[in-house]
Amino acid sequence: MYVGPGLPPPSVLLVGLVSTDDDRFTSFHPNGNYDIFCGRPSLHFRVPDGVSGSTPQFVETIPTALGADSVIQFDITTRCDASAPATSLKLEVQFADTGSTVWQPVATTMCTISSSACQTWFRAGGGVINSLDMPNGWQRMTLRLPSVKNDRRYRVARTGGTGGDWAISNLFIGSSCGQGCNGRGSCGNDGCTCDAGSKLVGDSSCVPDGPFLKQLSDDFNSASINETLWSSVVGGSLTSGDKGCGVLSDGNSLHFDGQFERQLITVDMDLTSATFVEYNIQLGDQVADSSNPNCRDPTTSEGVVLAFSTDNGVSWTKFDAVTSARAKVFRSVSLPTDARVPGVKLMWWQPVHEESVAGYDEWLLDDIFIGYGSLEVVTALSDDMSGSRGSDWLFFSTATTANCGNETSVRIDTGGMSAPGHIAAWELASNPLSCTIA
Repeated sequence: MYVGPGLPPPSVLLVGLVSTDDDRFTSFHPNGNYDIFCGRPSLHFRVPDGVSGSTPQFVETIPTALGADSVIQFDITTRCDASAPATSLKLEVQFADTGSTVWQPVATTMCTISSSACQTWFRAGGGVINSLDMPNGWQRMTLRLPSVKNDRRYRVARTGGTGGDWAISNLFIGSSCGQGCNGRGSCGNDGCTCDAGSKLVGDSSCVPDGPFLKQLSDDFNSASINETLWSSVVGGSLTSGDKGCGVLSDGNSLHFDGQFERQLITVDMDLTSATFVEYNIQLGDQVADSSNPNCRDPTTSEGVVLAFSTDNGVSWTKFDAVTSARAKVFRSVSLPTDARVPGVKLMWWQPVHEESVAGYDEWLLDDIFIGYGSLEVVTALSDDMSGSRGSDWLFFSTATTANCGNETSVRIDTGGMSAPGHIAAWELASNPLSCTIA
C-alpha cells in the first residue's frame, strides 16, 4: 500500500539508493536490500537460483512533476566480473500514471526502418536491459523521456529471467542536466559532473576533449576486434567464410547472430572533414533456411540501420538502412552535415529480430570505411604489384601476384569513375585473369 505525501511532487529526484534514508524518495523495492555489491553501496536484488521469475523485483519512485526535456539516469550492474550470471536477466524502465495499476515501458521513439518521417531513437534498445549484453561492472544508463505528466511514477523492474543478481544506484530523474549531460557525465541538482576525458560547457553539457580518430578503415581480418576503432560490439563476432553465412568480402567478416542487442559502434571520431561512409553488408544468404540452418534470413522488417550520435549514444539519428540484401551489397552513403562534428559516433544496429533464441535473422559486415574530405587526397596511383601493398590501397582483398613472362600488364576497365570525393571500388570475378604480354 502507498499513501502519497502531502507536499507537491518533486520536479527533480536525485536518489543515491545506498541506505534506508533514500526510502523517502522510493515507494517500494521488494526483494531489494541496501548493501555492497560490485564494490559499491547500492540497492541489490537477488532471487535464488530455481525460484520463480515471477518474484517481484523493482524500485519505484514516488510521484513526480517533471519538466520538459527530462531524463532518467542511473548506474546499474548485473555482474561484477567475467563470470556470467546464472541466467539472462531482462530489466525495463517503466512508468504508471495516478490511478493506474498498469506499468508501461518508457517509449523511446522506436522508428521503423523504412520510415522517412521518423529518424531518431533514444538509446539503442530503448529502456530494456539484457544482462547478456552488458559488460562487467557498473554501467551508467541515460534515457530521455519523450513525454512527462504530473504525478507519474517510474520504476526499474526485472521483467524476465530466473535467478541472478542485479543492483542499481545513483538514480536521477529531472531536467536540471540538459539532455543527460550529453551522455558524458552524471546528472545532479546543480548540473553535470563530467566524465574523465570530457569538459563542462555551461552547467549541463559535457564535451569530449579528444584527440579523435578522423577516419576509419577495417577489413576485420585481424585476430580480434580492434578496440582502437570500435567502442562496442554486441551480439556479433569475427567469423571466417566456413561458418554461418559464408564469405562476404574475404577472410573474416563481422557476423551478428546474438540473442538480444546487435550493434557495432565506433569510438569517438572527429568527422569535420569527412564526407561519406562505405561498407559491405549481407542479410542472411541466398539459401533457404531449411537448406542452410547455419544462416537464418531476416525479413524486410528486420534489417540494419546506420545511425550517428553526438551525445554518446543517448540518441541516434538514422541516415541509412538496408532491408533486403541476401547477396553482398556495397553501400556508399554521404555523411549528414549534423554528423560532421568532433565527438560523434556511428552505429550499425538491427532494431528488430527474433530474441527467443540466438542464431536467427543474421547479418554480416565487412570493409568499413569512414572519412575523407579535406584530408590528404591521392590524385594519382601507381603500383607494379611486385611488392607489399602500401598505404595507397584502402582495402586489398585476398589475392596473389604472378609473372607471365618478362614484362606483364593486366588492364581493368572500371566503366567510369565514381562520384567526386568517393573512392572507386573494383572487384574481380572469381575466375583468374589471363596474362597479357606487354
